[in-house]
Amino acid sequence: IGGAATPLPVGAVLRSAPEQDIAASNQFWLGAASKKLIEGACSTADHTRVMSALESVQDDTEALSGMVNKFSGSILKLALNKQGCRVLQHLLELAPVSIQLDLVSELRGHMMECVMHMHGNFVVQQCIKVFPQEHLQFIISEIEQHCERLSSH
Repeated sequence: IGGAATPLPVGAVLRSAPEQDIAASNQFWLGAASKKLIEGACSTADHTRVMSALESVQDDTEALSGMVNKFSGSILKLALNKQGCRVLQHLLELAPVSIQLDLVSELRGHMMECVMHMHGNFVVQQCIKVFPQEHLQFIISEIEQHCERLSSH
């Protein structure tokens, strides 16, 4: 009675929404333009929704590949971002090897930067965890020449 309603924090409605709203959120992120999807992946408020959208298509390789293509050109940016690195790690868990390799190909030449970075190192660890052994050589090749430096990191 009387008194102003307390405004909800941004994103609170979707976080507590029923399943139909989660499905609508997933559809929004699946249909989002590349720039918006990248912004969402790097956002404290939206990165979990982007991960939920990825989960919703994990069994549809074509749809998952389409999502990955929207991240194209921004993989390093995502790897070095607090929320973006979480999205990448999650995507590496969900995706088949072919998509994983496409995704991480943009990190070639940037492995040491990622290893030394407070967020990027988690993406490298996830690659090592999920990649078949025969696909780890590019990571090893990039970091092996820096072993002394890494031993004191």
